[in-house]
Amino acid sequence: MDKKFCKFCGEEIEKDSIVCPKCGRQLKIVKKEEKSTSNQKDDEYDEKSKFYAKKWFMWVMLILFAPVGIFLMWKFHPEMKKNTKIILTIVFAILFLIIAIGSAGDETTNDSGSSYNGGSNTTSKVKAEVEVIDFSSMQENEILSCNNYSKVAIVMHGIAIMTYLKNFCNVTFNNDVFKVTYNNKVIYNSVLKAPEVFKLEFDDKNNVVDIENIKVGEKL
Repeated sequence: MDKKFCKFCGEEIEKDSIVCPKCGRQLKIVKKEEKSTSNQKDDEYDEKSKFYAKKWFMWVMLILFAPVGIFLMWKFHPEMKKNTKIILTIVFAILFLIIAIGSAGDETTNDSGSSYNGGSNTTSKVKAEVEVIDFSSMQENEILSCNNYSKVAIVMHGIAIMTYLKNFCNVTFNNDVFKVTYNNKVIYNSVLKAPEVFKLEFDDKNNVVDIENIKVGEKL
């Protein structure tokens, strides 16, 4: 083995000795860079020993949640080639975006579908009960052709509504009072107010089967 002599006491010692075993004097100065490199290697070893720095965990996260997996790949795996990392980053980022956008689209479709169905059912129910049409500018044949449901509410101003009701009722006028009789039943006997609302019910052949005067705001 190689030997050398201590420059302080002359004792024969090992060539790589840093401190003389006889006099205890330091023979060699250790550079700070060497210590720093040694500490850095120890830190890297400690990080590598943790589960999140393992390659199997990186692959699991790339599949389950790509952003975390991509971060782990670039942070803890310098042994992987840069081109490989870039390709994996692009592939898993695209897959993650496709899955995220698809999930968001499904939720939006379900929500809008529920709202649409609910609104459609409500609209159909309302139409089945009553349809309100403005007849003030229409001829009688147009009014009847618009009657797609069994109940129709007629709202007119002035004497226009009385003129229309003459087609189905007995209408008399005396001292500013209109009296409307339908099937021997008085359905209106008052001074005409604006607007007046009358509900007409038709059969499937557009024949009037009932007429009723209702108050504004009253349920049809």
